[in-house]
Amino acid sequence: MNKCFFFLTFAAFLFTSACDDNEMSKEEYEAWLEKTHAELLTISESVTCTNSDEWDFMPIGRGVCGGPAHYLPYHESVNTILFQKKVAAYDKASETYRRKWFNGIICCQMYMPPPTGVKCEEGKAVLVYNNGCDDTAIIWPHGYETANDADLMIETISVDGDCLNVEYQSSGCDGSTWYLQLIDSGVVAESDPVQRYLKFNFVNNEACDALINKQRSFNLSALKQDGLAVILHIEGWDEAVLYE
Repeated sequence: MNKCFFFLTFAAFLFTSACDDNEMSKEEYEAWLEKTHAELLTISESVTCTNSDEWDFMPIGRGVCGGPAHYLPYHESVNTILFQKKVAAYDKASETYRRKWFNGIICCQMYMPPPTGVKCEEGKAVLVYNNGCDDTAIIWPHGYETANDADLMIETISVDGDCLNVEYQSSGCDGSTWYLQLIDSGVVAESDPVQRYLKFNFVNNEACDALINKQRSFNLSALKQDGLAVILHIEGWDEAVLYE
């Protein structure tokens, strides 16, 4: 399992008695945490999803680079107190694990913004992201450094609610295989409003020479701090973009 996306969990009654002594090995931590993650998943999936209004979600664990590792949906009928205790222990254990064995590591995990809701698909609760946009802007320092937009030509950029809309063009056959990401550097410049720095990562392997125009939108919710306005500096676009 990729350590950058390793889902860390811990049962509350086991965490207090065994992990505070700080004597567990890395392998023992991983085996114990993985077992308890399975227990949390069992709770999450124990109810058939027929009405999304009866479901909620909560952040789970701490990723290698900080922030929630992921999110889990849960039904209102589950033992919420037990579930929250397990999650609280999960969070504490995963933070201890991260600091002990991954402190100072070059981050390879992208920050996952919170879901916007839950929907039912074939009886299973599925988290909903993007809030009406085509995709989601991600906070990913390593991805920002390696992003490539050499073949991308930006025509217009605008913000509508939480969506950043971009019209762009490049040469290709029909653009159906293009892949576009909007990546935030993770750097926040303290000012009023605060400022953030982003790049597009564009993959275009089409060999045709036709000039194709396309549009795409990205949810920006993860970039706001305490709901305040943010100035966005996007590489390849000369004007600063205000998101409020």
